[in-house]
Amino acid sequence: MKKFLTTLLFVCTILLTFCMVNASAETDGIYTYSISNGEATITECSDSVSGELVIPDTLGGYPVTYIGVGAFGSCISLTSITISDSVTNIGDRAFYGCDSLESITIGRGVTSIGGRAFDVGNKLNKVNITDLEAWCNINFADHYSNPLNIAGELYLNGVLVTNIAIPDSVTSIGSRAFSGCSSLVSITIPDSVTSIGNWAFNDCSNLASVAIPDSVTSIGDGAFCECTRLESIIIPDSVTSIGNYAFDFCARLISITIPDGVTSIGSQAFHYCTRLISISIPDSVTSIGDGAFYSCTSLENIIIPDSVTSIGDHAFGSCARLISITIPDGVTGIGDSAFNGCSSLESIIIPDSVTSIGNYAFEDCARLISVTIPDGVTSIGDAAFSRCGSIKGIIIPGSVTSIGDYAFYDCNNLRVVCLPVELKYVRNDVFKECSGIEVVFYAGSEIQWNEMLFYSGNESITNAKIVYNATKKTYKLETNCDATLEDVSDYAIFVMPTVENGEMTLLGWYTNRALSGDPVTFPYYGDITTLYAAWTDRTGETFDKAFITKADCKYTVTTIENGQLVYFEFVPNRSKEYHFYTIGSKDTYGYLYDASKSQLGNNNDGGEGNNFYISYNLTAGETYYIAAKIYNGSGTFTLVVEEPVDYRINEITIKDMSGNSLEAIPTRTFLATVSFTNVSSSEDTVIILAQYTDADAFLGLMYIQTEDVPTGSTIKLTIPVDNSKGDVTTLKAFCWESFDSITPMGNSVSFPAE
Repeated sequence: MKKFLTTLLFVCTILLTFCMVNASAETDGIYTYSISNGEATITECSDSVSGELVIPDTLGGYPVTYIGVGAFGSCISLTSITISDSVTNIGDRAFYGCDSLESITIGRGVTSIGGRAFDVGNKLNKVNITDLEAWCNINFADHYSNPLNIAGELYLNGVLVTNIAIPDSVTSIGSRAFSGCSSLVSITIPDSVTSIGNWAFNDCSNLASVAIPDSVTSIGDGAFCECTRLESIIIPDSVTSIGNYAFDFCARLISITIPDGVTSIGSQAFHYCTRLISISIPDSVTSIGDGAFYSCTSLENIIIPDSVTSIGDHAFGSCARLISITIPDGVTGIGDSAFNGCSSLESIIIPDSVTSIGNYAFEDCARLISVTIPDGVTSIGDAAFSRCGSIKGIIIPGSVTSIGDYAFYDCNNLRVVCLPVELKYVRNDVFKECSGIEVVFYAGSEIQWNEMLFYSGNESITNAKIVYNATKKTYKLETNCDATLEDVSDYAIFVMPTVENGEMTLLGWYTNRALSGDPVTFPYYGDITTLYAAWTDRTGETFDKAFITKADCKYTVTTIENGQLVYFEFVPNRSKEYHFYTIGSKDTYGYLYDASKSQLGNNNDGGEGNNFYISYNLTAGETYYIAAKIYNGSGTFTLVVEEPVDYRINEITIKDMSGNSLEAIPTRTFLATVSFTNVSSSEDTVIILAQYTDADAFLGLMYIQTEDVPTGSTIKLTIPVDNSKGDVTTLKAFCWESFDSITPMGNSVSFPAE
């Protein structure tokens, strides 16, 4: 032990002697410096220094190679500094707080600059260099290591840099080399360069063009981030990776081609490229990073190749014009908010390989009409389909064991839900604000349904009509033309089938070959399993070819040409005020004409969002025309023809004479309750409760004339029904305008629900 202590003391003595010889502190005028290995390091500069300063090549006869940590931190009056060519390293916070600094000249010898070295005031407006090759090779530790991030303007030997060519001797453009260089307009990169470093051209706000040579194999993180004037860029085939944030906030970037060699697109690589219209992803890509295309608000179409196996969180979030997308078979999970806010997305195909749908994955996809959840999915995340207001039907497969809170919150057009027997509980608010749910097809028995646990906020499910032991039906579709459609085997037909028939337009589908009555609405789950297509030769191109419309119906059309007008014809049954408006994400403009084609009114943004809204008093039996167009561009919109009613029928419920709720009409006397809401003031309206047999034969009706019902109030009227003969199978509630006008008006509700 004594020998060990003696040896240790000897070593410490040698080290102390070495330090005293090689790192002694010296002063020379305003500088304090140390000497190590025959080179000088400036450790401090007097805070009395002001104005312009040139750092000397030598101190005490030793070359100055290093500016130490915080060396000039107290020099708050410095306005200009020139760093000599002898300096190779600038330490952390070397000029931190030099808030009067206006210009800097950095010598050709500098190879590294430490963290926050130039975290200075905003007076700095000029960075001068003497050697472009040397500048490209500097190792910048962080954002504030490069003074360009504050100054913006780079000078080469006193000349402002706007258009430059990187020398052939450069093999890589270092990280942050030109970050913040607002004076740079264009740059030519030679074939000698093989890599573009992280944040190399970040925030080059005036950079309009870049030619990347075939020699480059990688584009670093944030390489062109916030290059807000960059409109197009060609990435050569040699590139195999595009880093995180590579083109983040390139707000003018219109198009880009990703070469076949790229295997990954980094997180937020094209984040907020708001003018990017299209992009081609090659088969070589296997992963799309988090937020890769987030808020690419002009992106309408994108094809994801089969090679992709992972799509990150927020990958396509807020791509407001994205219409359709197909997820390839190799993807196993859809990340959180992956398609959140894709307000134009109408359809999406989720492959069987997917096992999880993340939180908020499709939240606010307001136009998403159809989605099929494959059998392999085991979990649906929180709010995954929240506020998807166009979805009308959803099937939850038996593989799903967990549905997150608010998963289908405020899907206000959801009418049909199919639940598996394997589902044991439904969490909080999964179907909250889904007041339109009419029927639930449940694969299990009534006993199993009663054993299922429903958390709060799911009354829209528990109050709906439940079809127990539900099985799929086979629906046949007669197109009445040369085209054919395959049979549909499902609980319901969730989306109206479409088919082409030359120049004819599909009006709708009917339950009878004679096409009498009204077309069916979708989702359709009726017992008549053969539907017939009805056609019209009207195209909506002119007044004479206007589409025929009815009150309280919706008409979806797609335009091809910019500003194309679509015409609709309407003949009201009653003399009263009618409403005409569009729904959807497109900015529309509308016009109303009388029979002589004279304009009665027009509107731009009176409706929800950028949709038009026209309200007008029409005369019964007269012909009117509505013309609508997308204000700028083309695409799809939906026209709504609305006849405001005095009363809205909400629901019919039935109970036995003891007040117990019933699920089916009994063969005895029972109580039927009609719930209705007064929409506008009227004293003459009559609420009708009609009775029908199993063959839809009318048996009779009971009525109540409404009087003194306050506007906006909801009323429930209970009527006894004698069904001792057992021939009443259906009840239907609707409104008459008055006893003098007995044509049904407004909506109707049936029990059991149709």
